[in-house]
Amino acid sequence: MASGNQYWQLLTYFDGFPDVLYIAENGAVVATAERVLRVAPFEPSAVAAALDYVDRLPGVSTLACGVKAAYARHDTDPGVLEMMRRYYVRLELVDGWAQIDDDVVKLALDCPAERTGALLAELAIGLPRGVVATSSGHGSIDLVSHGVNKGVALAWLGERLGIAAEEMIAFGDGGNDVEMLALVGLGVAMANAPDDVKKHADVVAGAHDDSGVLEFLEHLPVQPWSNRS
Repeated sequence: MASGNQYWQLLTYFDGFPDVLYIAENGAVVATAERVLRVAPFEPSAVAAALDYVDRLPGVSTLACGVKAAYARHDTDPGVLEMMRRYYVRLELVDGWAQIDDDVVKLALDCPAERTGALLAELAIGLPRGVVATSSGHGSIDLVSHGVNKGVALAWLGERLGIAAEEMIAFGDGGNDVEMLALVGLGVAMANAPDDVKKHADVVAGAHDDSGVLEFLEHLPVQPWSNRS
């Protein structure tokens, strides 16, 4: 499972499936059900500079995501906090960012959905060096360290499992999936994915709301991509 979600949240989704491997926080955390295998945190100076920058953006709420928990400031809008708790089963409140005693791996920004594209463009210019923005759309933007993404994490995991990237299939529908789709032997974009995500995939499957992944797998021959030129 490769996701932008918190590792602890993903564990709740797959309770009872101990063999699932997790790429969480958009590639910053790789883990099994029992232990964390790899962490790609921000440099402390980079995350401090990024937090200082995003705190000055109007209409944007920020969550600092660590390995042990996610952290929001006490002055965060209660409605935003309620929404955040749906996706972060471990969420703690702090008086200020300096109070966090954890490796910060991601900053999760929440903004009005219609501002997502414009804010991504603004972040590309204004973020400190070494911090990059990615989005799954719908007002959700994640900031991670340069070189941290699902594709890099999947390559690391495949190397340790002895599975080559060309032997893998990946499904995705967001901007945070493009490196993973480009890496694997068969990258499958969902029908609901934006066009700039689809262009990184080999094929397009049905929409996720229509069980597109399941339908694709049910009709999948053995390694149909193995002879691609």
